[in-house]
Amino acid sequence: MAFSLLQKLGRPNEKGRWAGVLLAAMVGLAAILFLLPLPWTVEAQPYSTSPITSEIVGTNTVEQSFVANSDGLSGIDVLVGTNARQNNSDLTMELFDAGNPTEPLRSVTVSASQLADNQFHRFEFDPIYDSAGRAYRARWQSADATAGNAVTFWAHRDDILPQGAAYVGGQRWTGDLAFSLGYRVTPASIIEGYIKRMSNDRPGVWSVPYFYLTAGFLYVASTLVYLYLVFRYRPRRQPSSES
Repeated sequence: MAFSLLQKLGRPNEKGRWAGVLLAAMVGLAAILFLLPLPWTVEAQPYSTSPITSEIVGTNTVEQSFVANSDGLSGIDVLVGTNARQNNSDLTMELFDAGNPTEPLRSVTVSASQLADNQFHRFEFDPIYDSAGRAYRARWQSADATAGNAVTFWAHRDDILPQGAAYVGGQRWTGDLAFSLGYRVTPASIIEGYIKRMSNDRPGVWSVPYFYLTAGFLYVASTLVYLYLVFRYRPRRQPSSES
């Protein structure tokens, strides 16, 4: 059936062949750009040189709550203090939804020996594509650290983050950590974030994200097929009849 349809449409001409090649190249380039990550963007918080003097040891955890301003939350930079020594314990960061501080969304563990004194260290994790406007809580702890073999964090002396707070050992700290939020997204993840928002609190099939993905795929596929047929094939000329 497909072959007979193409016969009716006509045979490909030279310009049509090159148009098909160009269209395929454009689709391939668009697919590559669609999956490439956009540059890392950092949302910095102001800070001053005031250390949290207690070391992160055992149950003495350090936490910071905040609200993400963009989609694609994928890292937190924290100003670390090592007390001018090399520490050999492990430091774990867990990221929680502020409304559910028991089940971590992301978890990252690094060796304290990799941390430089008075330098920011990035705890990077898989992006959260719909993070914009959501409240989170990051928690750092070190189960195997001991006094003299642990790190600490630097912080601002005052509470400079109206939508966040710092906690040390479960107790409210007077200021906020010296930290920055990192975001990294791809065009595909941006679309995924939009789809999740479109499907939230919708009735029936409109609440299913795959419905929007399927509809978008069919639309793009049908458009490409139409353009392919338009550019690649030319109609057959009808023989002229002489009266």
